[in-house]
Amino acid sequence: MVTHKQSFELNKDIDIYGTIYDVSSAVAVLILVHDFLEHRFLYQDIIKAFNEQQIVVISYDLRGHHNSLEKELSGHFKADDLKDDLIDVIKMAQQEYPNLPLTLMGGKLSGWLINSILHDIEVSNIIIADINIEPKFIKLRQLISSFLPKRWKSVFVKESLIENQEDDKDPFIGKNLTNQGYQAICELMLTPPQSVEYPVSILVMCQNIRRELVEKRRDYYHACNIYDIHVLFDENASFDKLVSFIIH
Repeated sequence: MVTHKQSFELNKDIDIYGTIYDVSSAVAVLILVHDFLEHRFLYQDIIKAFNEQQIVVISYDLRGHHNSLEKELSGHFKADDLKDDLIDVIKMAQQEYPNLPLTLMGGKLSGWLINSILHDIEVSNIIIADINIEPKFIKLRQLISSFLPKRWKSVFVKESLIENQEDDKDPFIGKNLTNQGYQAICELMLTPPQSVEYPVSILVMCQNIRRELVEKRRDYYHACNIYDIHVLFDENASFDKLVSFIIH
């Protein structure tokens, strides 16, 4: 499978940079929304694997990450800025691939960004690759420390990448946010349920030891009028199951 890689740029108050990993005879589109303190180039292995299954992958840098790090306003974003950026990327994907199912895939924090825009724009599927509790259930110190610029295990990234990578060797991971940036992230994670008026399927991936969080997340989606919810615990997870969910 030959991948055609092309960059794109959204010209806004801060330029947003992304990459399209296109394939011929594509059967689906996946927008991969990286987590905070990460960037779009961390996931090359899984992007290649999706391309081999004829899935187009689109990845872009969230504000304050990678190319936008040098921008003066990179840490001074609001929740609405993050949501508008994602919606613009979705609209671009829908225009480029109007007849293909579109899936959004995010992690612990980027999953809440995805949740916050579901009532604004229609997509086929979403995958939340890991779930956590809302900040109102976390001590403030734990919440703040979770945003400090360090690497943690990502469900997308091979452990060898993390073990061999020092923080100072990857200057694009992210940097401390301003108070406004912290407020934006907390606002996303506290997004109240809003009714979604179109059919959408959701796949929640979770560690077995955190099963109790699944019911909280299920209740959240039910409050959004979403009932097509699938759960995949770590002991049953496989790449083939991800591909099947995206394509069908």
